[in-house]
Amino acid sequence: MTDADRLDLMWRGGQVTRYHTVNLIRRQSVGEHTYGVMVMLNLLTGFSVSPGLYEAALLHDVPEAETGDVPSPTKRAMASQGWDDFELKVLGRYGLGRPLLTPEEKRLLALADMLEGLRYTVQEVRMGNLELVPVMDRFARYIMELAPFGHTEERLVEHVMDMRLDVFSTPRKESR
Repeated sequence: MTDADRLDLMWRGGQVTRYHTVNLIRRQSVGEHTYGVMVMLNLLTGFSVSPGLYEAALLHDVPEAETGDVPSPTKRAMASQGWDDFELKVLGRYGLGRPLLTPEEKRLLALADMLEGLRYTVQEVRMGNLELVPVMDRFARYIMELAPFGHTEERLVEHVMDMRLDVFSTPRKESR
C-alpha cells in the first residue's frame, strides 16, 4: 500500500460518524473523538505522552473506515471472537499496525477513550438528549473498571464524573 492509500484510510476513518445507533442532537466524528482522546491523554499524563501512545491513540478507531462505528458493548462482546485481530488485519492491509504499548499505556488509552466518551455523552444529555443517559452511565461503569487511578488521573476522572452527576442537579444558565 502507498502513503496515499494510508492517508485515504485514515481520512475516511476520521470522518466516520459515532453513535449511529442512537438519536443525536450533535453528531460526533471519529476524528473529533480521536482529538478528544489525545487531549485526555495529555491531561492524564501531565503532557508526557509517549510517541507510541500518541500513535496508538491516533490509530485506535481507524479500522472503522471499513467497519463503521462499532458500539463499545459490541466490541466487548466480540473480543473473545477475535475483534482485535480483525482490526489489526484492516490496519495491516495498509501497512499499518499498533505500536507496542506497556500494560499501563494500554490502560491509559482505554481510560482516555472512555473519559472522552463520557464527556461527549454528558454534553448530549445536557442539551436534552435523554436517550444517551444509558450510554453515559455505561461509560461511567467502564471507567470505574479501570481503577485504581493515580493522583492526576483521579482528579480528571472526578471532574468528568462530576459533570455526569451535575447533568440532573445543576440548572442550565440562560444565555443572553
